[in-house]
Amino acid sequence: MPRTCVTRVALVLSIGASMCSLPLRAQPLTAHAPTLLREASASVVPLTRCQMPPSRTRAEWPAPLDRRISVRGGVLSLREALDRVAAAARVRLTYSDALLPLERRVCLDVDDDALGDAITMLLGSVAVSPQVAGGELVVLAPVTPRPQPSSSIAVAARVAPLERVVVTGSATGSAQRSLSVAVGVVDGATLTTHGQQSVASQLNGVLPGVWLWQQSPASVLSRYGSIRGASSFGVSYPKMYIDGVEVANPLVVAQVPAESIERLEVLRGPQGAALYGTDAISGVINMITRQPARVANAPSLRLRAQSGLIASAFSETGTFGQELTLTAQRGDVARSAVGSFAFSRVGAFVPDGSSQHVAASGRAQAIGTNAVLDATLRLALSDVSSSSNPLLLEAIGNALVLPDSVRPLSARRQRTLRDSAASRLQLDRSTQQSLRQITAGVSGTFHPSARWTHRATVGVDAYTLDGTPGSVTPLPSSTDSALRAAEGSAARASARTSSAATWRGDTWQRTVTFSAEHAVLREASSNEVLQRPRDPVIAADDDAVWRQTTGGVAQLDGSWQEQLFVTAGTRVERSAGFTSQPLITVLPMVGAAWVLDAEQVTFKLRGAYGKGIRPPRITVGGAPLARNRLVPNDALEPEAQSGTELGVDLFWGRRAALHLTRFDQTASGLVQPVSVVVGPPTTPQPRPGDPFGRNLGFQMQNVGAIDNSGWELEGVLRGGAFTVQGSLALVESRVRDVRRGYTGELRIGDRMLDVPARTAGLSARWQHNAWSAAVQLSHVADWIGYDRLAAAEAFVTPGKPASTFVGASLRNFWLPYDGVTRVGTVITRQLPRGVSLRLAGDNLLDTQVGEPDNITILPGRTISLGLQIGVPR
Repeated sequence: MPRTCVTRVALVLSIGASMCSLPLRAQPLTAHAPTLLREASASVVPLTRCQMPPSRTRAEWPAPLDRRISVRGGVLSLREALDRVAAAARVRLTYSDALLPLERRVCLDVDDDALGDAITMLLGSVAVSPQVAGGELVVLAPVTPRPQPSSSIAVAARVAPLERVVVTGSATGSAQRSLSVAVGVVDGATLTTHGQQSVASQLNGVLPGVWLWQQSPASVLSRYGSIRGASSFGVSYPKMYIDGVEVANPLVVAQVPAESIERLEVLRGPQGAALYGTDAISGVINMITRQPARVANAPSLRLRAQSGLIASAFSETGTFGQELTLTAQRGDVARSAVGSFAFSRVGAFVPDGSSQHVAASGRAQAIGTNAVLDATLRLALSDVSSSSNPLLLEAIGNALVLPDSVRPLSARRQRTLRDSAASRLQLDRSTQQSLRQITAGVSGTFHPSARWTHRATVGVDAYTLDGTPGSVTPLPSSTDSALRAAEGSAARASARTSSAATWRGDTWQRTVTFSAEHAVLREASSNEVLQRPRDPVIAADDDAVWRQTTGGVAQLDGSWQEQLFVTAGTRVERSAGFTSQPLITVLPMVGAAWVLDAEQVTFKLRGAYGKGIRPPRITVGGAPLARNRLVPNDALEPEAQSGTELGVDLFWGRRAALHLTRFDQTASGLVQPVSVVVGPPTTPQPRPGDPFGRNLGFQMQNVGAIDNSGWELEGVLRGGAFTVQGSLALVESRVRDVRRGYTGELRIGDRMLDVPARTAGLSARWQHNAWSAAVQLSHVADWIGYDRLAAAEAFVTPGKPASTFVGASLRNFWLPYDGVTRVGTVITRQLPRGVSLRLAGDNLLDTQVGEPDNITILPGRTISLGLQIGVPR
């Protein structure tokens, strides 16, 4: 007898799809995967209401498939539903990922039914069947597909592409079909194929609208160039979560092994701020760590090692890089855990410069009949040795020519002058950077009834960052800004709880969600500041600063016949510790989506409005440039961004997809580090870091209003053994208004600095039998930045007045950058006994300079050979 659920259930922010992988000694189920995957994808039965379809059979089941169970969970992913059913029946369940549409939404409402009947009802027309493999082990084995009514198959092909469940972009998690905002998803399988370790390589060219400058091994921080334009100066960043735990500083999450990631979910723009609060001004990145594999005969232990040669124009012989990753998993469907360890090292691609990174992560999950408990732990350690930048030293050598010299300086004398200048300018102030980060959290989901769903997450994220290199110029640098903002330590403890209730009718569904969140952030820095602009007395700012944010969210989601979806929500938030008085903000969000299913095509039209805010940081963590030269600004106001996005999604079954988005946003009050003169010249006793006594300082100032607008295009085409995917983003970011009191160089109509106008990516994957190959291209073009080499020469030239580096004079150092293209490839050959060989090439065009400026040096062409070994259970 059919039963109707009255709750919409999705995944908790910190919980991805549930785990289901068990010991299995039978034959693998992947032999017919390519054919059955297409058949399964074309036979998904849509669920317009939470009502379980009738079982395909009511046969007498052998033990343990005859066990009677009762489970309620509402609408959720097939992956989680299978896990809940297996946990309730206390059996081990295994299957092949390739055979099942695991992200499809299904209704879980089982009342005293046999386990076999419950599984077949969930599977619908998918061509697999539960088989007993001995003891408590149940295998979902392929069977001959049963003929289905043509209408059901046609409808299934239309809705399948939008049925993937994501945890970002809604209050409780939802299928992408109902979302009014563009949420990009990068799955772990794609990341592992390309073998990327840095967040920049994982996102650039894959998702339109997001660009991170390529990560140099000489830096431990991420550098965001654009997230739909400018949302800050130098330290722009989205809000970031790791398994639902908010990180203390997203900039320190730069190196994450691909093997430890289940998927990345990225929400671009301020539309998510109503859910995620402070600092979600430009978007949200939700990193979901690896879960145990669900493929039959999946190895319990997997080892991958690779080493390669890195070319460098700044090293006579080049250098080597090594990577080692180890992944282990254990458990059953009710209790399971997975852990990973990764080590990577890059040799001296510049003189005396090298880096090494160590990361370890673990995740454990317990699944019950009506509850899921999830725990996560992540550790990251990075050590970077850095030396004087050879490009800067050359620029200094060109500038330091004695005025009274009558003959050219000898090479030895030039080296002596350069070394002396490097010491005076504190270029060698720190030769070692050390980063330590830890993330830990626990989350739970509880379904007391078919209507209600409760979730809670508590966690802590902390880091310490010691050592930052010196700066030779007074020009704001994204690298310097990020390092100065992060140097020291920070720890954030956060707690979030939510409750959702859903009412369903014949045509309408209504979900009301209430959530509350509280976070405490402790920041400490050794940066030093100037007390007052007129009193250049240095005062240490070593004390810790405590900041607190408390928010409450109310959201209403409605849908009509699974075609029209409407979302409206508001967040009220109190932020304390950022300014002298607590800041109370109201962040609204509204959106709608309309989905039309044709014979072979699915069409979706969506639109959303949102507003985000970032409170100003006027004390700890705000020193953007050289030490001892920060002038406080007590009048600093919050940064804010609001705007709309409109988009169209078009699907042709699972063969092709096209996404087009238009965004128009206005950012106000953006904070820029502005160079200022803090007193008369003091040549006899210059301040450290100011050898020429110019008395230059820096002050954080609100600029005014910035217009961010543009287009995002993303497409994918699948055919046979080939998959081709591409992305393109066109961004216009210009100054619309300048605030009174602003003394920087920007003027109305200027393009924002370091924001690329075009970013693009193209990737192609091919797989046939034991061979696979992948090629990935990313391209960034057309941005305005500083000519840092020219600025360095000017800065070390005696006699240059302080006015050269203040206000409109800085426009003389503006430089247009044409662009950079990067190409990488991976070729893999599967061998018997779980062994595979891997040949990878990165930065094949050997581009080492030019991104994001003309002094940053990156590793050149890298060719590596790797071996992967899987140990069976």
